[in-house]
Amino acid sequence: MRVWSLALIACFVFYLGAVRTNWVGAEELSPEEVAALKDLLKTKGTTPEGQLTTEEVTTLKEIVKTRKGGEEITVTEKVQELEVPHKAKAEPLSDDEVTGIREFMTVFKGIKFSGFVESFYQYNTARPGDGNAVAGTSGRRGSTPTFFRPNFLEIRGFDREDNSFTLNNIELHLYKEPTEDSPIGFRITTLYGEMAQRLTFVPTDNRVDGGNNTMFTVGEGYTWWKIPLGKGLDFKFGKFATWIGAEVWEAQWNPNWSRSLLYNNAIPFTHTGLSLGYPVTDSLYFTLFLVNGWDTFVDNNKSKTVGTQTKYTIPDMPILHNAFAILNTSHGPEQSGKFKSSALDITGDGIPDVGAISGGSESNWRNFFDVIFQFDPMPWLRSNSNFDYGIEDYPKGMAGGFGTLTFVGDNRTHRQWWGVAQILQFFPQNRINFALRGEYFWDREGARNAVPLAIFNPGGTFPPHTGIGVAIAEVTGTLNIKIRDKLWIRPEVRFDKITSASGTVGNPADMDLFSNKNNNTTFATAFTYEF
Repeated sequence: MRVWSLALIACFVFYLGAVRTNWVGAEELSPEEVAALKDLLKTKGTTPEGQLTTEEVTTLKEIVKTRKGGEEITVTEKVQELEVPHKAKAEPLSDDEVTGIREFMTVFKGIKFSGFVESFYQYNTARPGDGNAVAGTSGRRGSTPTFFRPNFLEIRGFDREDNSFTLNNIELHLYKEPTEDSPIGFRITTLYGEMAQRLTFVPTDNRVDGGNNTMFTVGEGYTWWKIPLGKGLDFKFGKFATWIGAEVWEAQWNPNWSRSLLYNNAIPFTHTGLSLGYPVTDSLYFTLFLVNGWDTFVDNNKSKTVGTQTKYTIPDMPILHNAFAILNTSHGPEQSGKFKSSALDITGDGIPDVGAISGGSESNWRNFFDVIFQFDPMPWLRSNSNFDYGIEDYPKGMAGGFGTLTFVGDNRTHRQWWGVAQILQFFPQNRINFALRGEYFWDREGARNAVPLAIFNPGGTFPPHTGIGVAIAEVTGTLNIKIRDKLWIRPEVRFDKITSASGTVGNPADMDLFSNKNNNTTFATAFTYEF
């Protein structure tokens, strides 16, 4: 028994040695080779489509056999021979394919994309909407004054929401500036938010911003051709922002967050037409405009408006650093339609007032002049001065310049408006600056803001006047803080006051037009991120 036991043990040991030899032969793979096999298996999923093929299994068996035979062929080399889809080498592009890709990329050469998001919160002490709200209105929001909403003055076009967090503007820019190699460029500017409803507002065939309560509009869309004549003639055709004024509708590009009285009330916002600009000298640039008119998609009458811009860059000198002066003009009829005569004799002279001496909108011209002067007296200080003057013909007894006219009950056929604004911007450091603005806007003849009063008094007769114009002063302080690159927070305090009005003489209520007050203070904070 002992002999047989020893013999069985010897056979078992011999068998284990033989088996171990096979194990070692199969396992003696380098770490790199094991990793390669693992990577291969990772590319396969558990679905039938992801399982190893018969050919791949055969190849793996050959790898093991090769290692057992001692040949110097690594697993990595064998793995690379497997036709795994994600490991397949890309075929080189043909000449036609390379040419096609280059032509495709050339189309987009020079095209740039940018934009910003702006939101704000604002509170008005005058609580607009509460004092004169009529049945069906929600209150606490600015609106255009009408005979159904009299004795209310709205002087701010864009930031009118009160006691509300407001998405003011999501603005996107797609543009390409013309170059010598590519002389055709363009610009497309779109807006979404509260601002989009009020940018181009003069109605023509019901085509205005915000139609059907939409909050999207195309603020600009024009083609730009740099014609190779002389120093280069800039030709633009389409819709573009106004060339008039010291501010723009993009609040983050202005020193103050809220736009000035002059920007909101004295000038237009947009035009549709064409322009020709030419650098007369290195310091003098002149532009001629031919447009439909002020703030309208299509012309609201049969005539066009002609405008000019002359910009002179002042040579650098002590106190006058980065200085320039601009003269803008605009001339043409801007009123809609022809006004018919009426039986109303508000002035009591025995002649119907409305449209009695009007030859139609074509004869009622608007002439406007705008002057801007900006310079840096110190590295930490910038000064911007703006002066506006306008005069317009009106039908007898009517006034107002925002696409709709209203009765004012006087005998004027010519009405004028003017204003002056001064902005000082202080730069104590890169991330913080402070802007202080003061201005005065005179519109006592109601050329731009004719406020309608109630047509009938409690006794049922016509009052001496049915509308008034006002003069307003305002002071605004804005702190501009860059929190991070391209992210700004802009707290602002603004005070507006009606200084005089042209209504019934001696009636103090004529100036209580900020919801039964003659002044309004607003507290606002805006957040803007550019990209």
